Amino acid sequence: MPRAICCPNGDVEVHFTTEESVLLHSSVLKTHSEFFSVALSDRWNTEGAPLPNATTCGSTSIKKWRFELRFEQGSNEGQLYSKPTVTATELVSGKPTADRLKNIRAHKGMIRSLFDVAPVLGSSSFARAKESVELLIDTAVMYSCENAVLPYVEKHLHRFRTDVFERCTAMPVIMLELAMKTKVDWIFMEATTNLVGRSTRFFKGSKVALQKLEIVEFMERKRAAFWELLQRCDTGLLLMSTKPSDRCETLAAHAFFKMWLIELLRDVKNHSSLFPGYGNLYYEINSNATALKGYVRQQALAYWGRLYKTAAQPDPTEAELIKSFLAGVLASFQTAAAIIKPVTLDATLRQCKRVDTHRALTCMTMSKEEVPWAKD
Repeated sequence: MPRAICCPNGDVEVHFTTEESVLLHSSVLKTHSEFFSVALSDRWNTEGAPLPNATTCGSTSIKKWRFELRFEQGSNEGQLYSKPTVTATELVSGKPTADRLKNIRAHKGMIRSLFDVAPVLGSSSFARAKESVELLIDTAVMYSCENAVLPYVEKHLHRFRTDVFERCTAMPVIMLELAMKTKVDWIFMEATTNLVGRSTRFFKGSKVALQKLEIVEFMERKRAAFWELLQRCDTGLLLMSTKPSDRCETLAAHAFFKMWLIELLRDVKNHSSLFPGYGNLYYEINSNATALKGYVRQQALAYWGRLYKTAAQPDPTEAELIKSFLAGVLASFQTAAAIIKPVTLDATLRQCKRVDTHRALTCMTMSKEEVPWAKD
């Protein structure tokens, strides 16, 4: 059960519904919230007059403030009012609607955070967690106390770390929006690493959202650095060469690799054009650098056959040449893998062992000092 806030000697009453209220200390509220700092100021009281809710304890007058969470008729967005009589608004009585209940819970969570008590947030799924933390932050922003809720938000989202990483891969822009709202470093870094390496079509399609988040220039700088690195690697692949003294089977192996490479490159003149699925080339090079895949081996043998008219049953000498040729093909892939290593390193926190279904490269690193709110 979540721990309740109990301030028996409090001087502020907050009514969430007609049946539910909490008594709080104004000093804590004013310390963490600019809204309460202003609302609980004596300047709102008529000079020399007692507060409307002042009570007396013995000979001592205790100032007691009252706030009500009121909703406009037909609205699901509530707001705390310090005056009990506000026209066209209502304090929830009885069972609230589902949407109003979410708003009430967000206000409770905000109040709990101000008193260093963890808010109760959705935990049945990541979708519920995301909805609840976003509503909590929106509520905290209303009362200028978002800094009080952010640590609890990050801790809660960390419980769904696996789900967050999956979504940073599949929908990095949506996760960047979440990161900007929650100011969670590791979500921003993970989503950025995934977005920077996506196809040109995907990246261009994300610019409107990035502009709204005011991070488009930052992302374009990261993208430019990624593009420069990718071009250097592609140039290195195209400039792979053999030595004049290499044997014929080695030369043939190199020629086969160049043919295979050119067929996979979408645009040799402009290097990688970052079409959707462009990462296939780099994944294929890496996967064949350990051992040639069956279909690559068959392609290589067919290429050798076209060069030297291989018999159905090659003699031992020819078989040895074929073996040497295949070893040369493997060596070419290994050389290529070394060239492209800077772009095939996985800089994500997820470090997924499965192949990325989006076939993008995730090599761009990022530090916590680069997040937009680092200097706040």
